[in-house]
Amino acid sequence: MVTFVMGCLTISAESILDRMRTRDISNWQYIDYYLHIFSTQYENYPFVVRTCIIILLVSCISILCFTILLIFQKVKDNRNNWYYTSLYNRYYTKVVDILSAQENLDYQDVAKRLGVTEKQRQRLRKGSRMFMLGRLLMQVKSEYYDTYNQANIQQIVRAFGLREHMEHVFTFGSMARRLRAMQLAQFLQIDVPESTLVRLLNSSSLTLRKEVRMYYLWLCDYAPFRFFEDTSYNYEYSPWDSLEIHHLLRARQRAGKEMPSLPPVVAVCQDEQLKACLIREVGFWGKPEEVARMENYFFSSDMGIRIAAIDCIGIARSARAEHKLVEMYPTQPERVQLHTLKAVMQISSGNAVGFLVRAWADCTVMSVKINLLLCLWNYSDLGKEEFARLENHTTGADRLLFGQVRAFTGIYKKSTA
Repeated sequence: MVTFVMGCLTISAESILDRMRTRDISNWQYIDYYLHIFSTQYENYPFVVRTCIIILLVSCISILCFTILLIFQKVKDNRNNWYYTSLYNRYYTKVVDILSAQENLDYQDVAKRLGVTEKQRQRLRKGSRMFMLGRLLMQVKSEYYDTYNQANIQQIVRAFGLREHMEHVFTFGSMARRLRAMQLAQFLQIDVPESTLVRLLNSSSLTLRKEVRMYYLWLCDYAPFRFFEDTSYNYEYSPWDSLEIHHLLRARQRAGKEMPSLPPVVAVCQDEQLKACLIREVGFWGKPEEVARMENYFFSSDMGIRIAAIDCIGIARSARAEHKLVEMYPTQPERVQLHTLKAVMQISSGNAVGFLVRAWADCTVMSVKINLLLCLWNYSDLGKEEFARLENHTTGADRLLFGQVRAFTGIYKKSTA
């Protein structure tokens, strides 16, 4: 009996001693241990509890990931802003002096004024630093958009090595960097070789393909609109395209490049919205005979094209077409009538005062009436006299419109009576 008791005590002592010993467990064993405990207990929970646990775990992991991404992006933005500030302090004044100079400076003079060395060019090519420099040039050009010297911009681009960097990005950069580089090249009118851009015409990115075709408006001297005439290209219009087309055509005009003839492109254009955009551009850059050809679209079945043709006449201030606008006005819907009134006001030939007075008498739509009064006031001195006469002979709710027009035009005066 004594022997049995001693044996049990020995076994218990050895068990306690065994549990008190320390063991070396690897990290993977720790993970496997806790996963085993979690899975064992998880299986015993009800379905609702298990679902809530999964949602909580996914939410916690997502919050952790988003927090890390936000911190990383914040650090990156602060670093870029710090570098941009250093570029701004170093080059802003120099770039402004070069860009706003009236005379065309040569490369040596520009490089000397900027003080750029080959070592600094190598530093600028690292990471996104060259894009920070492009951002600085874009800011300066935006501030001096009406007075900048395009030839000097090209010398600045050459001095910093920005053109070579753009070519490198177009060839080896990611899709996002290529698109960013293309937008930078468009705004600064960097003359990138066509052989470099040809590779991007069939890019997998629809946006990049469109931007490359847009850039040919500036770059190409021969048939710059050939991609708009290509029916095999799946073109999708967006309102931003109108701004880009106008900007690039304006850049061609300022640089002294030959302006393309737009009416042939308008005639074959398949996209109705793009067609309307090009018709308006004829008013800005077209010759008088080209503007006259846009009168053929006055009675187009598409209202957008009809309005664009009227806007074209107003932009070009073509007095010869004023009588056509007056004749077609009564039969047009309200939206077209408003654009017709604007075009008549822009032309301001002095012969349409009677038309505006008659249109006021016949009009019953309040929005058209107030636009008629605005046109009458801004048309000519005779229009102001008719405006005052109509105001004296008008009663009721219509009389309030005259006060609104006076307030809108900044000529309203309080009565001293």
